[in-house]
Amino acid sequence: MIYIWLILLIAVLSYREVLHLIQRGSWNDWDYWNVFWYTEHNSMWKDWDSFHFASGLAVLIICVIVLNPEPIYQIQIDAVSDTINEAVNIIVYWLAIHWLRNIFMHIIFKRKPEWKYLLPQIIYNLFRK
Repeated sequence: MIYIWLILLIAVLSYREVLHLIQRGSWNDWDYWNVFWYTEHNSMWKDWDSFHFASGLAVLIICVIVLNPEPIYQIQIDAVSDTINEAVNIIVYWLAIHWLRNIFMHIIFKRKPEWKYLLPQIIYNLFRK
């Protein structure tokens, strides 16, 4: 169950990052599905725009994960020390999080998906030539 919450958290944070990149002008909003909404900065509803909504949703998901801890099973590698095992786990989880982030940012949220992001970029770059 923890993995479902983590994937949902990655999706919300990816959504928030796409919104941030569009707002600062780095990315074009017409490339993405229109799932963003804005509110008047001076109104009493200023904190109900999509950016604040995504931030609040991310905090709620983090609270659910922290308040209902479930062990995340470690990838066990025989004949290596715990330190190396932890380092390998950190690298694997880090790559998995960023791969899922790319899937949400470049495939799911985009009107015209960039399918090259379906494979992790390391693998894609190996077979690109």
